[in-house]
Amino acid sequence: MPAEKSARCAHAPCVCSAVEGSRFCGPHCENAVTSGKHESGDGCGCGHPDCAPLEGVPDSAIGGG
Repeated sequence: MPAEKSARCAHAPCVCSAVEGSRFCGPHCENAVTSGKHESGDGCGCGHPDCAPLEGVPDSAIGGG
């Protein structure tokens, strides 16, 4: 049986794969979607290396997810 492909994180600007058993790559993206505070296309901010940071926010301020 072929390996199941990981789903993309449900946070629209995020390019990460969701963690197993979740729709999101981590708490940052889950909080962004559930709180409605960040759905724009100006970057993700989850802190993962493959994702774009939020515009004008240094990586050190994001904290990762």
